[in-house]
Amino acid sequence: MGMNWNLKDQFAVRVVLPALFDDTSTRSHALSGPVRRPQDARAHLDTITYKKGKFLFKMCLKLFSPQSLFHGLVEFFYLKARL
Repeated sequence: MGMNWNLKDQFAVRVVLPALFDDTSTRSHALSGPVRRPQDARAHLDTITYKKGKFLFKMCLKLFSPQSLFHGLVEFFYLKARL
């Protein structure tokens, strides 16, 4: 019988808590502003944004199947591109 490291349970400690800690920093900021080119998006990305995004994505994967999440993201970006 192998050891159970509960890796899925460690997600909160490895990803969520550091992201929440970073979010309390004075460096934290809301994502806002137009993004029309990939360069515009890169200008908004920093460590805090990346950690928040990773946390949100992992949370969505727990709620939805990968196929459902992918389909929803494709539809979302398709609709946003038409605006």
